[in-house]
Amino acid sequence: MNCLIRIRQRYAGFAKATRSWRIFCFLNPTMHAISAPQQLASEAGVSQSSVVKFAQKIGFKGFPALKLAISEALVSNPNPQSMPVHNQIRGDDPMRLVGEKLIKENVAAMHATLDVNTEEKLLESVAMLRGARRIILTGIGASGLVARNFGWKLDENWA
Repeated sequence: MNCLIRIRQRYAGFAKATRSWRIFCFLNPTMHAISAPQQLASEAGVSQSSVVKFAQKIGFKGFPALKLAISEALVSNPNPQSMPVHNQIRGDDPMRLVGEKLIKENVAAMHATLDVNTEEKLLESVAMLRGARRIILTGIGASGLVARNFGWKLDENWA
């Protein structure tokens, strides 16, 4: 996972000094590639130990590893303010474009499913579902919602 995304996701759990350091990371990500921890700490208004502890808190062995990860993140995504939210959807995309991208993703997923599974395999799957005494569906997070939705559809069709 991109380290800038990791920093964004874990923001709420950071202490106040760490939060100001995190904000500094986003406002000045390119400084990390060229600066020492002492210089960055003074620029951000935090102690040098806060910089090192921050790197460790988000899973790096130290500041050099964080520095390398930020450099890699900048190379892979030169505009950190416009990070992907969901596959090709970016946080700064207009709503119309978000809708169009979601439709395109859903259609692509359906085509991929049809490409991978033959007609015979799909019919065999339907027969197995119809012949089952019990169907157990599980999912975590968004997958849980998909499983619940599928369960409702099964209830409607076989009730």
